[in-house]
Amino acid sequence: PAAFHAGFLLSGLLLNAALFTLLGLLGVPRWAALLATLLYAISPEEILYENYLFYAYPVTVLLLVNVVCVVRALQTKNPRWAHAAAWALGLLCLLRSSYHPVLFLLPLAALSGAFGWRRAAAILSLPLLLVLLWYGKNAVMFGFFGSSSWAGMNVAKIAVKTLTPEQRRELEAITGDPIARIAPFA
Repeated sequence: PAAFHAGFLLSGLLLNAALFTLLGLLGVPRWAALLATLLYAISPEEILYENYLFYAYPVTVLLLVNVVCVVRALQTKNPRWAHAAAWALGLLCLLRSSYHPVLFLLPLAALSGAFGWRRAAAILSLPLLLVLLWYGKNAVMFGFFGSSSWAGMNVAKIAVKTLTPEQRRELEAITGDPIARIAPFA
């Protein structure tokens, strides 16, 4: 628990640094960017999420870091920023299943203007390969090509959990599958 807590506190520092940097990149005066960042840093929501060990906070950090790195890569034409953006996106795809590898097309399109599409594809290739290897491992082990196979269970939680017992019996009669009688996550 202490290591996770320390990691989330460090994530908070990274998030606030990225927020300050992004505001500066958007042309906000330094004093206003500092004030906005400090107000965000001491907000109850920020303090809560920094201490609530749930993936929403690292997702926010990775999204913000990705945006800052893409903007810096486009401004400076420095491939290190592009590599950092690619790794942030790769980690995001591994952390949260709703972020799919097809998202790599967005920075490819953006970075190809600064680096050319071949070089941009090369920069994005290693993090994308890592994500695809993870998805491939899941396909071999679990028969599902993705980072999580919980989509069906989450849909069932919404669709099946609210059914009455009579509606569940009707669903079982239609599908021929007795699993409709079992509550999701039971």
